[in-house]
Amino acid sequence: MPTDRPIGEIGIDSLTAAQLSVEVEERTGANIPLERFLGDESLDDLVREMTGGPASAGNAATAGGPASAGGSGAPEAGA
Repeated sequence: MPTDRPIGEIGIDSLTAAQLSVEVEERTGANIPLERFLGDESLDDLVREMTGGPASAGNAATAGGPASAGGSGAPEAGA
């Protein structure tokens, strides 16, 4: 998933957005409403907001982890 394009342009449906919202909250504790995954924000924008700084490729990959196959994003609790 390209991290610099608006997530809404990529074709994510509302079910996927809801799943991403829940997964991000479970893995990071950040509550991102599903509407934000359907709008004009990119993953870089969301990561920047969550981390309080500029998004890098490494940060974007971690934030995008829940959407990736195999869930290879943020480490599991206690790992």
